[in-house]
Amino acid sequence: MNNAITIIFLLLASKGSFLYVSNISWFVILFLYVVIGLHYKRFTYYDLRVIGNFSLVFLSLMVFRYFFLNDLAFRYLLTDVLFLVKYMYVCFLYCALLKEQSMIYLVKVIYWGAVISIPLYALQLVAGPQMLAIGQRLHIAPDIPNYTNFFVFTYVTGHHDRNCGFVWEPGAYGCFLNIALMINLAQNRFVIDKKTIWFVVAIITTLSTTSYLALLIAVLMYYRANGGKFSKIIFIGVPLIAAVAFKLPFLFDKISKMYVHDMNDIDNIQFLSEYYLEVGGELPLNRFSSAAYLWQLFGIRLLWGVSNPYQDTVTILKNVNISNGIIDFCAKFGVLGLSYMLYCFGKFFNLFAQSAELTFYSIIIILTVSFGEPILILPITLVFLFVNYYINEEDMVYDDRVYEDLQYD
Repeated sequence: MNNAITIIFLLLASKGSFLYVSNISWFVILFLYVVIGLHYKRFTYYDLRVIGNFSLVFLSLMVFRYFFLNDLAFRYLLTDVLFLVKYMYVCFLYCALLKEQSMIYLVKVIYWGAVISIPLYALQLVAGPQMLAIGQRLHIAPDIPNYTNFFVFTYVTGHHDRNCGFVWEPGAYGCFLNIALMINLAQNRFVIDKKTIWFVVAIITTLSTTSYLALLIAVLMYYRANGGKFSKIIFIGVPLIAAVAFKLPFLFDKISKMYVHDMNDIDNIQFLSEYYLEVGGELPLNRFSSAAYLWQLFGIRLLWGVSNPYQDTVTILKNVNISNGIIDFCAKFGVLGLSYMLYCFGKFFNLFAQSAELTFYSIIIILTVSFGEPILILPITLVFLFVNYYINEEDMVYDDRVYEDLQYD
């Protein structure tokens, strides 16, 4: 049962199939989670206190922001409330159902996805068009040209040589993998196991710049957790990493070119927006231009956030695609909301790592992957708002039993 609950949760979080874009799917899954919890008697009065207190604080902040900080129509407040019900309640129910086992199962199911994705990725390399044709007949994916989804795997024509896994695109898949990787390392006391190896292999197949950078930080975390010295990093690791990064076209070379391109987009944003509006498409702003432009538009309001559908508050944003997950989250819920989420994740990670330095690395990994993809508003990261209510030091298990399903399935 716990496996099924987690699979459903990740299918929503993956944003790959029709489940994510359909409001009906969200509420059906919410209802299903409630029914499962009541039938198996997994809910307690403590759960009601957790979600009650969280909802009260969240709604109070949204109402205060609406009346005193922002001048927006009432429908924007309603969409913030809908975000609470759809996204936050799904994350809460997942944690309330699985309690202290929630992160163990999350890592476990992402591991299954990583294993499945490798042979499917190999098949994609030799038979991509055939996969696309089959997938489009199944009608599982949203109606997007050159895109198909099989729940456990996604194929995008534009990413023919990259592994999307069960997520909507390869960079986002790398985000899921890096999160699972560092949690698995922490739960396993920074000992490499088969899950770690599969996560690393899957990350490599994404060919994602931000995923590779996050993986390097995870390697540093592992090295330091096992007694590695900074002196060796400085004299050996840094030159080696720099040499490799400058040789690979999708690392530093791509970042520098992206920055120059983004600054040019900012200088011509009005013309580009009008052009894309005329031809019926979206203006894709990359990571740097997304951050710079939203700062130009909202300024100090990014401290507390504008609204969940902030794109509708400015006409020019209606046909602009924001790709920077950090600035996107700040526009929705502010730097204050981002800080609280990172605090919740750091608190959870530190329960296992028991190290401020390693916890710092884990937060940098979260920021790195979210800089490249808008994952902070997805359940894969929002779930950390609730994990700490159900796990404490007494639940820390470091031997092989941590991944067994003895009394849970």
